[in-house]
Amino acid sequence: HGLQIKNLALMPPPPRAVRDVRDAGIPIVTKMITSESGKRMASYRLGSMDEVIFDRAHGRKTLPKKLKQHLLTEQDSKCSICLFPYDPRYLQIDHCVPYEVAGDDKSGSYMLVCGECNRAKSWACEHCANWINKRLLPICQSCYWASPEDYDHVAEEVIRRLDLAWSGDEVRDYDLAEAMSRAANQSLPDFVKAVIKNRTQNGTDSLEKQV
Repeated sequence: HGLQIKNLALMPPPPRAVRDVRDAGIPIVTKMITSESGKRMASYRLGSMDEVIFDRAHGRKTLPKKLKQHLLTEQDSKCSICLFPYDPRYLQIDHCVPYEVAGDDKSGSYMLVCGECNRAKSWACEHCANWINKRLLPICQSCYWASPEDYDHVAEEVIRRLDLAWSGDEVRDYDLAEAMSRAANQSLPDFVKAVIKNRTQNGTDSLEKQV
């Protein structure tokens, strides 16, 4: 198809450069190796030429600055995933559906996410079977990471997530819950789940009595 690619060096280029190459539709396979000195590092090689996506030769589109301002207003300067309010400089524009699956033209929308949620989303997406093999748009669109307010699955697993953050006066509640979880010899997530389960069970019993 007229595509020419020069040899890749054994030593890995910066991660950003590797991502740019992948975004341009060129398959790159990453493998962890151990150097002679015992240091773990990434080694990169070209994937199968049958997997080249030729309509992405120009890579990602440059996003206009006004897009972030629009999203800041629409999302009230909150992360789309954890819903925690941030200073605008700490929020990043991200494709709702990963670029690797839908590109720019088919993804449909963008979201603002904080750095922590962006890293969690990237890790989950890159380890998802749909991202690795199928790359079907409807599967991504119904995933938590693309639509946290209305989703059927999390990376194709039957999971429900609730990302919480405490701030200001709420920090006292968090510290108290953490202390109570230690006293109960439970992890904080397990303690919170137990409290919610007890509350919802009592609510269910109350509803049954009313019926």
